[in-house]
Amino acid sequence: SLQFLIIASHKAYLKSAADIVSNVKAEVVMNDTLMKQSSAEREDNIKLVNLPHSWTILIMIIMSLALVLTIVGNVAVMIVLRYSSALNSIVNSYFLVSLSIADLLVAILVMPCALDAVNSGWWRCGRIWGICNGFGNFLFCISSIMHLMMLSIDRYLAIARPLLYPLEMTKSRAIWLCFVLWIYSAVWAFLPLFGVSSYECFINYIGACKPEDWSKYGLNFAFAISVVTGTYGLALITMVFVYWKIARVIRSQLQRIEVVRNNNKKQTVYNKEDNTTGKFKRSKGVVTLMIVTLVYLICWSPFCILLFVEIGTGRKVQGPYGAVAMLVGFTNSCCNPIIYSIKYRRFRRAVLSMIGKTDFVLKFSATNNAGMSSMVQDEDNVKLVNLPHSWTILIMIIMIFVLALTIIGNITVMIVVRYSRALNSIINSHFLFSLSIADLLVAILVMPCAVDAVHSGWWRCGKIWGVCNGFSTFLFCISSIMHLMMLSIDRYLAVARPLLYPLEMTKSRAICLCFFLWGYSAVWAFLPLFGVSSYECFVTYIGTCKVEDWSRYGLNFAFAISVVSGTYGVALMTMVYVYWKIARVIRSQLQRIEDVTPSTQRQPENNRESRKLKRNKGLATLIIVTLVYLICWSPFCILLFVEIGTGQKVEGPYGALAMLVGFMNSCCNPIIYSIKYRRFRRAVFSMLGKTTLVMKFSISNAGMASMALENNARRVETIRGRDSSL
Repeated sequence: SLQFLIIASHKAYLKSAADIVSNVKAEVVMNDTLMKQSSAEREDNIKLVNLPHSWTILIMIIMSLALVLTIVGNVAVMIVLRYSSALNSIVNSYFLVSLSIADLLVAILVMPCALDAVNSGWWRCGRIWGICNGFGNFLFCISSIMHLMMLSIDRYLAIARPLLYPLEMTKSRAIWLCFVLWIYSAVWAFLPLFGVSSYECFINYIGACKPEDWSKYGLNFAFAISVVTGTYGLALITMVFVYWKIARVIRSQLQRIEVVRNNNKKQTVYNKEDNTTGKFKRSKGVVTLMIVTLVYLICWSPFCILLFVEIGTGRKVQGPYGAVAMLVGFTNSCCNPIIYSIKYRRFRRAVLSMIGKTDFVLKFSATNNAGMSSMVQDEDNVKLVNLPHSWTILIMIIMIFVLALTIIGNITVMIVVRYSRALNSIINSHFLFSLSIADLLVAILVMPCAVDAVHSGWWRCGKIWGVCNGFSTFLFCISSIMHLMMLSIDRYLAVARPLLYPLEMTKSRAICLCFFLWGYSAVWAFLPLFGVSSYECFVTYIGTCKVEDWSRYGLNFAFAISVVSGTYGVALMTMVYVYWKIARVIRSQLQRIEDVTPSTQRQPENNRESRKLKRNKGLATLIIVTLVYLICWSPFCILLFVEIGTGQKVEGPYGALAMLVGFMNSCCNPIIYSIKYRRFRRAVFSMLGKTTLVMKFSISNAGMASMALENNARRVETIRGRDSSL
């Protein structure tokens, strides 16, 4: 019996040991499954290097705008090239359409998930789409630089061999070359799928590159050198060589034309205009392609420089720099349509004609349930201080009238400044054009939602657009006063130093100063996004400023003093000082003229008086524009000074009303120009007389051919008249 008990206890012990082993195995299996699930989740959601919240908002705004511009612009380019010959005589349309397709696919297939990764900090589009995104990124970006290289070669053939070019670059050959470029780009894009490299080591937002994958003289390292030299380096060397050859060909052609002109002047009289127009058209196409190429290199240079640093050091650079550099490269996709619209008048006319022929209106049908549910939300609808109903109706009528005047007036000023010399001799056209852009953007981006907030008593445009509206209000209003300050300085230089003024205030310098003014204004507009202040404490119709946010010696309080002194105060003191200096210069010039001019020379004195009158008229107009700006914005500034002095916000609708009065300044400048300048009125009437109905642009081949024949006939008649007179 004792032996039986020992055997039974031994069996029970073995059974308990087996149970323990089975439980341990089950726990190990469960832990393995949990580890696999967590690793799978980490593979699906790859953490991106965190960006500051303010930088994330800024990048999202810029990239969303670039996304919309890329889609709209490249679709417009493809439609214009398909149904019009606006660019066919300047740039090969097949290569241009293929380039637009590559840029459009970047916006549709690559950029959305990239923006989501930057916004959330995670790659949430899945592992499969991460591979597709990396493949598309490689394919479309390499295809873009390859098409730019082919366009440069095409322009070289068109300039160096103009007679053989139609036979060499046929339609079928151009299409085959496009296919070759896409296949060449696809080869480089497919290589990471075969284990040659990994997309994560080049595109940081889809995943993290492991340190062992990027060791010096490793496979990823060798592929990086190969892809840079085989795409970016090859295209860059080819384009530099081709544009150098084009410059040599153009120089040799110009020398031949000079020789022919010197030998036979009569022949040059007949062929001068035809040769110059052909040269101008070809050279304009070359210049545009060079600009497109330079913009591509500028946009992708941060990514390439970062890649060169990683190749040189043999390790990846930590931080968000790779993702930001990639996003900067994506902005190149929206640049080409903008360049075409700036450089080619025929392209602009074709786009306007295309818009005029489309008889559709974007109808946004929002159901009552969705509209009411969105209006009921307290987060998006910030209550505005109620106004009396009669005051609301009066303000609505005035602001709608101001809105229409602002849009029509500033567009008219921009067109007159761009296509006429009505104001160029009196006011610097570049500063005036930039000032009109600021006023026009106030009417387009800021005023509509402000008028709706006054009408309804609620902010119904959403929280995100409230931030955008506050940023735009700061940017455009500060930019206006800065441009007025720069215009006063420009007039001082023109009056005090008339001989040196054309050398000092050149076109490029004026454009750089305009960009500087916009950048200076953007710095003040960006500060509330970094937590320095809140837009609601200054733009009252987008929200309510909390009492604790506007305490004396608080952050909002200090920002209010800084922004008033750094913009309004600096501009006001500068303009007062500059106009005082101008008055002294004019007085001294008048005294010199009185002392030097004899009494017998009345005709030159009259000429001098007319010139002085013209300058003084421009100066007086600028003083009036400045005074009108100060009058319109004085209620807002006085209210802000009161709030700064008392250390608390003023309750009531006064802030919103003061802001609306300030918005009225945007429509005043065109009215002042039309009252003060007769040449401006004549230019406007001439522009209205030349545009029959609504800017009809005939871009058809028959129409262009008939216009060309008419122009040639007129030229022949004028040349024959000159010969007969001789």
